[in-house]
Amino acid sequence: MGSGPVVTASPWKGIVYAIGIVVSLVTYSYCQERIMTRPFVVKGEERLFTETGFLVLANRLSAAAAAAVMLVAFDGVRALAPQAPIDRFPLVSVANLLATTCQYEALKWISLPTQALLKCAKLIPVMVLSTLLSKRTYTTIDYSSAVLVGLGTASFMNGNITSRVADQGNSWIGLVLMFGNIFFDSLLMAYQERLFLGYRLSSNSQMLYVNLFSGLLSLLSCIPGGALRSSLSLLSSSRQFARELCLLTLGAVSAQFFITSTIKEFGAVFFGTVITVQQVASVMVSSFVIGTKLSPWQWFSCGIVFTALSARNLSKWIHALRSRRKQAQRGPEISQVDDQQHGKQSVVVGISERDD
Repeated sequence: MGSGPVVTASPWKGIVYAIGIVVSLVTYSYCQERIMTRPFVVKGEERLFTETGFLVLANRLSAAAAAAVMLVAFDGVRALAPQAPIDRFPLVSVANLLATTCQYEALKWISLPTQALLKCAKLIPVMVLSTLLSKRTYTTIDYSSAVLVGLGTASFMNGNITSRVADQGNSWIGLVLMFGNIFFDSLLMAYQERLFLGYRLSSNSQMLYVNLFSGLLSLLSCIPGGALRSSLSLLSSSRQFARELCLLTLGAVSAQFFITSTIKEFGAVFFGTVITVQQVASVMVSSFVIGTKLSPWQWFSCGIVFTALSARNLSKWIHALRSRRKQAQRGPEISQVDDQQHGKQSVVVGISERDD
C-alpha cells in the first residue's frame, strides 16, 4: 500500500487548511476549558456548568446537520441514504460518545495542558490496538517516538496537573477519565477501520450517521436527572454561555471538514504535522490566555513530547516522498490504486481526529 497520494493541490490551499485546523481546534479547546472551569454569572450569581452530556449533544447534532447539508448540496437528497448497513454505526457511535464524555469530564479534575499531553500519549494504545485488530506494523521510529511521548507525559505529571475547579488531591479522577478517553478513542479508530473499509463510504455520510447515533445517545443520557432542562435554562439566561457554546460547536464542526479535506488532498503525514502545531498552540493559549500555570520542568516535558511527534512526522514525510518516487517509477496505474486505498484511510483518520 502506498503511503499517501501524490500531492498536486496548491500549497496555498494547504496553508489555508492548516490554518483552518489550528484555529478551529484551538478555539474548540479554549471554549471547552472555559465552559468547564469558569463560572457563568446568572442574575448576579455565579453558576458552574457541569452537564457534559449537553455539550456532546450540541456538538454531535451540529456536526450531523452540517454533514447532511454538505451531502444534499453536493450530491442531492438521495445521498442522505446510508452508504453502509445501518447496524455498523451504533458501535462506533458508542465509542465516540464515551470518548468525548470522558474528555469533557476530565477537565473538571485536570488542566487542559495535562489533557493535551495525555492525548498525545494515545499514540501508544492506538498502535497496540491497530496491531491486534488490524494487523498493522510499525517502524522503529514509531516505537521510539511512542516511548519518548510516554516518558515526556509521565515527567509532566510530576508538576501541578489539577484543574482550577478541583481539589488538589482529586486529579487522579481526571487521569482515570483521560485513560478512558484514550481507550475509547483508540477503540473508535480501530473499529472505524475494521467496520467501514469494506464500503464505499464518503466522509460526510459517515459523519452524518455516527454523529446522529451519538447525538441520540447523548439526548437519552441528558433527559434523566434534569440535565437537559438545566442546560437549556443556562443557555437562555447567559449570553456568554450561548456564545461560547456556539464557538465550541463551530470549532468542532469546521475542524472535521478541514481535517477530512487536508488528509484527502495532502495526506496523513501533513495532517499529523499540523496537529502537532495545534497541540502546542492549545497549550500556549491555555497557559497565557486562560492562566493555567506550568512549571519550567513541565514546559521541558512538553518539549520532549512535541519534539518526538515532530521527529515521527518528519520520518513519515521522508518515507512518503520516497514512496511517491517509487510509484512514479512503477507507473500511473499502480499509483492510482495506492491513492484510492489511501482515500479509504482518509475517511477513518478524518473522523477519528474530530476533537483533537
